[in-house]
Amino acid sequence: LAIFLPNGYVTDSGISIDEITGGTGFYFYSDLTSGVTTISTTNIVYLSGTSAPLTAGIWAIDFNAIGGNLSPNKYIGVSFYIDNIIQGVENYFKTNDANVIMPFVITKDLPLTAGTHLFEIRFRNQGGVANLRYGSMRARLVN
Repeated sequence: LAIFLPNGYVTDSGISIDEITGGTGFYFYSDLTSGVTTISTTNIVYLSGTSAPLTAGIWAIDFNAIGGNLSPNKYIGVSFYIDNIIQGVENYFKTNDANVIMPFVITKDLPLTAGTHLFEIRFRNQGGVANLRYGSMRARLVN
């Protein structure tokens, strides 16, 4: 890890990220900052990521997305999935005006088995043009 010194220089701490996180298999993260729109009334994938092999245990899972519908009085539906199983419920939001944006978030602790896992953010419209502008998925081993 880098240490930023007061004089503006950078030095190496001699500590690896594996020492802090416990090594590989203890963390997963993916994000996307590109805007994507859809007129589909069935879910499309906004962000998808397959983890490296993860350790079995309890994982803190964070899903985040920012979006809305580009048309007034229309809906956007946002869902978060792990291994093609919805986590929580599909989030619906109706925009009264065009181009209204809001966050969609779910945070939960889940048991995951050892191995790779597929994390996804999916969305769809219910009339109009649904739009996601940002999404992130994070998993941290907590127990």
